[in-house]
Amino acid sequence: MNHQRISHKDFFTSVSLVLLSTIGLAISAGFWKYLTTLGSLELAIFIRFFFPSLLISIWVLVKRLKIEIRSIWPHILRAIIVFAAQYAFFYVLSRKDLLLATLLYLTSGLFSPLLLYIVFKTRVSKRTLISIIVSFVGVAIALGTWNNIIEPISLIGLLSGLLTATGRIIQHRIAKSDDIFVMNFMLFNLCSLFSILLLFLNPTMWHTDLNTLHHLSFIMLGIILAFACLNILNQTLKNAAFKYVHKVTSLVPFFYAAIIFSGIIDWLWHDIIPQLHNIIGVCIIIIGGVIMSVRKLST
Repeated sequence: MNHQRISHKDFFTSVSLVLLSTIGLAISAGFWKYLTTLGSLELAIFIRFFFPSLLISIWVLVKRLKIEIRSIWPHILRAIIVFAAQYAFFYVLSRKDLLLATLLYLTSGLFSPLLLYIVFKTRVSKRTLISIIVSFVGVAIALGTWNNIIEPISLIGLLSGLLTATGRIIQHRIAKSDDIFVMNFMLFNLCSLFSILLLFLNPTMWHTDLNTLHHLSFIMLGIILAFACLNILNQTLKNAAFKYVHKVTSLVPFFYAAIIFSGIIDWLWHDIIPQLHNIIGVCIIIIGGVIMSVRKLST
């Protein structure tokens, strides 16, 4: 399908929105990692989706907004995939450094062109293939030894990237037809529902999680609400960015900035200094992203 070339202004606007969202992602991921220490993984997932859902729903009721969608099924499919991706991401966050967990999560950018080719027969250029190969080499180097690459936790991290890539393709297509606020409303409410169902599937942990929620201080609740607002903002920025471009892969390389921000947060918050092979791997991934992004503005 041929698209009219977008303007430089639209392209740089979309890139700016993505870069802002990566800062939000890195900061949020640092907080989500902390949430995994409060209780079960299911509780962390519940907090991640329920509070943004609560804020959006209150806004809809106060403003008496009418939610209109063309079809609910793309939203349901996207929510299922995003929820599964986030569960895998949180699992890795609870067991690995923030930088490595984010790095594996952002392999979504490497899977996106391949998925577009498999599903929609979208052409993958030689430049893109080189970029993918280079970036995957960077991922391998960042992980370190061969045992680290093939261990289950790393494979789960790669799965989070694959699922995120799938959800991002659906997000890009929905953004072309539905309102940004409606997309956020559907995503957070559906994922919130899934998180509640997940809690009920573990009745033993359910009572412990309820006790944890009951003993949260007002300060902690305020912090959780603040991060809920950040999560909504992050999704809004990405939805807005996708409206400007024709291909989701146009913005993929710029999501890698979240890896750098995650490394900075790891250092400032957890006093974890990246090892040399981590730094080399991240640099190679960024080089791969640059290779993909240096192209004509036909997106």
